Amino acid sequence: MRNFAIGDQTVDESSPEFRALLPHAYEQKLRPMCMCKEPPVPMYIARLDDQYLIKRMPLSGRDHDPACPSYEPPYELSGLGPLIGNAIQIGASGKADLKLDFSLTKRGPRSARRGRRLRRRSRASAASRRNCRSGRCCIISGRPAN
Repeated sequence: MRNFAIGDQTVDESSPEFRALLPHAYEQKLRPMCMCKEPPVPMYIARLDDQYLIKRMPLSGRDHDPACPSYEPPYELSGLGPLIGNAIQIGASGKADLKLDFSLTKRGPRSARRGRRLRRRSRASAASRRNCRSGRCCIISGRPAN
């Protein structure tokens, strides 16, 4: 289990006073410190409905001890190394932007030739309809007009 220093108290996250301390620390904007390493690693308190959670600061996962649940391996070791900076861009606020070389929508194959043929057919049928309205359908179709 993790130990946190909140204000002047050090508490274990499984202790009963820990849950009672979080709303008070949240209201006073106290920053919890994860005691997994020396010097302690800053964390923050998040409020989700009626629950208070301690979360790690953005991009601070590598600062924690590898045995700590808040630890995140460096990008070079996790396989994200080649993607960070190009495909994954993380701003100062911690917001990540993904840049993809492919579309997220799935479309069937399209043929440029097929599209041209369809346009020609629709133009030809529109022309034949115009001609039939003008009374020249017997000349175009080869059938006598009624």
